[in-house]
Amino acid sequence: TADGRLIVSTLTRYQDPSKYTDDILLIDSQGKTLKKIAGFDMPRLSMAGKVAVGALDPYRPALHARALSGDLGAYGFSSEYKVNVIDSSGAIIHVIEKMEAPEGISPKEKDEVIDQEMEFFKSRGIFADRSEVAKVYNFPSHKSYFYGLFSDDLGDLFVLKIRKGRDGKRESFYDLFDKGGNYVFRAIIKERLLPEVIANKCIYCVRENETAGLYEIKRYEIKNWGQIESNQ
Repeated sequence: TADGRLIVSTLTRYQDPSKYTDDILLIDSQGKTLKKIAGFDMPRLSMAGKVAVGALDPYRPALHARALSGDLGAYGFSSEYKVNVIDSSGAIIHVIEKMEAPEGISPKEKDEVIDQEMEFFKSRGIFADRSEVAKVYNFPSHKSYFYGLFSDDLGDLFVLKIRKGRDGKRESFYDLFDKGGNYVFRAIIKERLLPEVIANKCIYCVRENETAGLYEIKRYEIKNWGQIESNQ
């Protein structure tokens, strides 16, 4: 913040090993907590024998937070379509809510998630019985409403959404809200990488080139930036 304090998102664990929360905290420059702005109970992981399952579930709700221009910030827990915009003290300026019907998780999608987790266990040399994993797997009642928050240098908020395309593959798009919290339009960014920065009429993405041992920064020009500036 302008006065040197920090607003952070953090995982808080408790004496009860099965309880933990995702929190938004206001801390000073020495790391002392000044205020807990918000807290969200995290879904508990299930146990298949001695193996914890569910950590790789892409549909589990999560806390997302982002700094905005003008010493503002935004956060939301993806089990509901609600994003809070706050000032540097943590006080809520306004709330963005979008009415959408929750999207359920199909049996096929659940099987795909369990298969992916079984492959992960196998790659780590962890033994787990698939039938036991499937029996205890704790899926949420619906998919997350969003999967990330991003902002541009105008103070607009890009809310990352994911859907299945006609080819069955997952594709991403964004709900764009202006700095007043008003919905502008659906934004399509075909690059699969998440934007690191949206500024100067461009989107900047970072890709790791493992073969060359380098990081590549890619810049994409936003052709209709004038529409975003004028919110048309």
